[in-house]
Amino acid sequence: MNQINIQEIQKSFKGHMTGLDGLRGIAVIWVVWHNCTSSFELEGLVEKILAFLTNNGWLGVQLFFVISGFLITGLLLDAKGNSKQLRDFYLRRTVRIFPVYYAALIFCFLVLPLLGVELPALQKSQDMQVWFWIYLNNWAVAYSDPGMFSHFWSLAIEEQFYLLWPWLVIGLTQSRLVRCCLALILTAIAFRFAITYFYPVLYEGRATYTFTIARWDSLAIGSLLAIIVREERWLKQLLKYGPRFTWFLLGWITLVVLSTHNFDDSGFGVTVLNQTVIALFFALLIFYAVTPSPNPESKKSFSRRLLHQILAFRFLKVVGKYSYAIYIFHGLLKHLWMNTYYVSTTNLLGLDLWIANLFNTSVVFAASMLLAMLSWVVLEKPFLTLKRYTSSSSSTVKTN
Repeated sequence: MNQINIQEIQKSFKGHMTGLDGLRGIAVIWVVWHNCTSSFELEGLVEKILAFLTNNGWLGVQLFFVISGFLITGLLLDAKGNSKQLRDFYLRRTVRIFPVYYAALIFCFLVLPLLGVELPALQKSQDMQVWFWIYLNNWAVAYSDPGMFSHFWSLAIEEQFYLLWPWLVIGLTQSRLVRCCLALILTAIAFRFAITYFYPVLYEGRATYTFTIARWDSLAIGSLLAIIVREERWLKQLLKYGPRFTWFLLGWITLVVLSTHNFDDSGFGVTVLNQTVIALFFALLIFYAVTPSPNPESKKSFSRRLLHQILAFRFLKVVGKYSYAIYIFHGLLKHLWMNTYYVSTTNLLGLDLWIANLFNTSVVFAASMLLAMLSWVVLEKPFLTLKRYTSSSSSTVKTN
């Protein structure tokens, strides 16, 4: 691999990376499909694959975490040395994240009660609403039912990451930052192991799924990728050994699936490593999605070209653009739908279960998409104009 090719590959990580839009689109569709369906098992190979994908929708959230770590760390590294870096970073994150998030909380906790709307899931959320306002709900869900906002735990983890991680990126040298990422990966695994084997109450409360310590390995792995691709000697090693490591991870994942008939977010034995293994795989997927193939005419590059073609679908790119708001809104819309015409397992209306699930998901997803597009025009885009007050406002910004 010569110097020119390395430099061309590194250019792929500057500016807006369109491949990530497609990955975000896949991730949010996966999550919505999972959250709007009932877990089920079906006979036949195709049906079993469909059930596996449905029941393991947590993988979509894991993909979001790895993308976040990769993007945020990349932005911080590229701006390192700017005296206004922290101010710019927090302003950009605030105008991107807070408007939709707090608009959803205000509407559900303040407006809906005034309108006389009563939803059982909303009452559960109101009982612990203080945790949502301060982005700490992921620590509370092990002890309380989050109700309508059961999916907001991941937003709390990301916000905690945004709050603390920039100080480490700015304060540590590159080699120490790498060691910090490795330490986070190891401590996450150790934490999940300890909870699984020694704290059954917290394990049953899903602490290995929602506690920040249990999930920061995925953010660290994304961050590690952002560091590696900006250092020539490490990037060369990734280009050399990445394909072999990808196949190793695929083999590991396949063996776990065949032996357990699932890919749980955490469990006993080797499954305690599942979150880390899939995060490593997603990091490589991000790398392949963003970078061009070194040998585009080679037969070995077929999988890379196929990945690029899939991620280039306009539908996935559009969904990826609105994925943040879709993720926020789908929980509310799901529960509104459940109180109206939701097709449940006890009321299939003569439909097969998988068709009923597809129907429910399609309705909630379509409504979430429309609301997200409206939110972009009337709420998000106006707030994003405040980015002009940052010192790097003239540069291309990678949004998350």
